[in-house]
Amino acid sequence: MKFVVPCFYGNGGKLEFLNEFMLPVVVGICLCTGFIVKKWVRDVDNKYIPTIVAVLGVVTASWISGWIFTPQVVLSGLISGLASTGMHQLLKQYIEGNHGRNTGYDHTDSDEV
Repeated sequence: MKFVVPCFYGNGGKLEFLNEFMLPVVVGICLCTGFIVKKWVRDVDNKYIPTIVAVLGVVTASWISGWIFTPQVVLSGLISGLASTGMHQLLKQYIEGNHGRNTGYDHTDSDEV
């Protein structure tokens, strides 16, 4: 099964080559970990979550590779970890019903912390 991130695919995009470095297991682990940190760890500011999942992605990719650190493993971990933040935003918009449309809804008065 090939895992393709929409922003890296199609229309002759310049970032298509990054798809070969995507590891779905790492994306899933980072997505779930980022979600838990966002919802349950109140002392962590949202701006740190991409860094947390990027580092976790590198560690997880290295673990999957038998604890080998090569440039390809590091890149796979970084790409997969950071892609999980984009995946979170896609899922969030889908669940909220935006489906990629600009609804004009002002999120500033939401009850989200």
